[in-house]
Amino acid sequence: RLYPTEAVIARLILVRVLDAAGNNPRQGAISLLLSRYVGQGPADFFASACRLMADPEPFPAASHLVAHALREIESAIRDVLEPIVLSSAVEPSRSGGDGHRQVVLSILSGLNVAEDHPVALKWLGFTGSGSLAGQAHRNNLDGAPRVDTEFRQVFEDMTMILEWAVERLEANYGRVFDAIDELLAGQPGPAALSALRQRIPQAFVPQSYFFEHLDSSDWIRPLLEAGYFSHPPDPQSSGTDSHFLQMPHWPVSRYLARVAARDPQAAVDAALSIPATGNAAVNLNVVQVALAVPGELSVLLLPRVVAHIDSPSGAWMARHIGNLVSHLVAEGHTDEARDFARVLLRFSEPSRTDEAPWFPREPVPVIGDAGFRSILETELPRLASAAGIPTVEVLCELLDQAIRSTAAPEMIIAGADHSTSWRRAIERGDHDFNPGTRDAIASAIRDALATAVSVGADAIDLVAVLRRYSWSIFRRLVLHLARSEAIADEYVSQLLIDSDAISDRSLDFERRRLAHDRFRSLTGPQQQDYLGVIEQGPDLEPYEAWSIARQGRQMLADERRSVVEEWQRDELTFIADHLPTDWRVRY
Repeated sequence: RLYPTEAVIARLILVRVLDAAGNNPRQGAISLLLSRYVGQGPADFFASACRLMADPEPFPAASHLVAHALREIESAIRDVLEPIVLSSAVEPSRSGGDGHRQVVLSILSGLNVAEDHPVALKWLGFTGSGSLAGQAHRNNLDGAPRVDTEFRQVFEDMTMILEWAVERLEANYGRVFDAIDELLAGQPGPAALSALRQRIPQAFVPQSYFFEHLDSSDWIRPLLEAGYFSHPPDPQSSGTDSHFLQMPHWPVSRYLARVAARDPQAAVDAALSIPATGNAAVNLNVVQVALAVPGELSVLLLPRVVAHIDSPSGAWMARHIGNLVSHLVAEGHTDEARDFARVLLRFSEPSRTDEAPWFPREPVPVIGDAGFRSILETELPRLASAAGIPTVEVLCELLDQAIRSTAAPEMIIAGADHSTSWRRAIERGDHDFNPGTRDAIASAIRDALATAVSVGADAIDLVAVLRRYSWSIFRRLVLHLARSEAIADEYVSQLLIDSDAISDRSLDFERRRLAHDRFRSLTGPQQQDYLGVIEQGPDLEPYEAWSIARQGRQMLADERRSVVEEWQRDELTFIADHLPTDWRVRY
């Protein structure tokens, strides 16, 4: 159950560090053993006492402070050793006499140590009238005793007792788990909670063993009332690299996440009581609780989850946080799922380089690129199935923000998103992958439109959502949506003959793909209207401007005719199989 090699290495490392720092290696080893096998509290008490005793000019009340620290440590040692030697976590009843002395004698007997052993004599000497209580407390209004030779001997004797006791504890540590097993087999109650807090070592290994083997949700309420969920571990720096933090697991929150489904209300109450922390491991457990309980309770935890999205741990937890969207949808809380998705899919503030202040950059998702794409590809389709139009609205807002956050002022004024440079085509295909964020959102909108139509959303209402935005990418999405049978032929005809759409070269591919799919279903007059537009030819003004800018002259007649015929050929290519006879010959 233990890892002796790991323990030895840790001890050697700490001793070496303390020795290099000019501290007492022996005291460092005792402190480490206290932390590892008893708890961090006793280890902190001992380290503080050692620092006070090492001070060449001790504080006037140093003897009181040190004596009090030693009393706390000795009491903790007794609390931990007694259930080990008695093989029971439950505190036995005592009657008459000196209870302190009785406990020490029972521990010595359980460890097969004679009462005349040097350490036994010293330890028993600190019971009864020889206890540290007199030195730990004030004597009326008298001043505190000084740290003299006699008190230093008291400190040395107690250090020897602690060293001996903690080494015996280490040698017999396997018995700790027998006591824990007994505790696990019982029911939660005041006696059990007292044993857990005072008689089971508060070190990581035994606490992990208890909570990892605790399967009953009946403990949640008692643990909550006892304050067990109030002290999550903080992130810890790793070595000399202050930018790299370790996120220690917390056995208490891991237990809560594991049993949350068995008592959802108690689990949520406990999760809400956990103080805000930068520890991503603890925050992940809170998310796991939210995923395990019914939707109406998950909603209560959303503010807690949202508070950590902007932190570095937000990206680390992105996949689990994103799962909350689907969970809320499955539980019938689509409005909350939509609002939560909107918060998840936010962007960081854009930054620009001094060298190229208006160079377009991809927006940076707060939750990280991988998490952002995972939510778009996995969670949003489920949301679209339950709330088609609202999901499309969220995604369109997101794409508009993404474009604006990366566009130069002149691009915003002109409404030019240059979308053909980062999204060659709306439809699926080999081009349907681009590492860019805007491209990923465009794919998500395309898929959400299809899902919304499949579950009964009015396609014209979806078109209305897309037309709220002036960027060409949204006009391309309208043309792509119109390829489905959900859009009436009359509206398709209007799109095909729209002069603004024909003059916007960024719409060429989607407009021609629309003609390819829907031309054959148009009425005869509607087909003739479209062919009339082709007969008329393109607007030559942009071509003339290009010729003047690049060649310094206007286009020649042959050049104009060539441009018109090439454009007409390209338009007819997409409907060649459905052309009337005369147009087919001409093509």
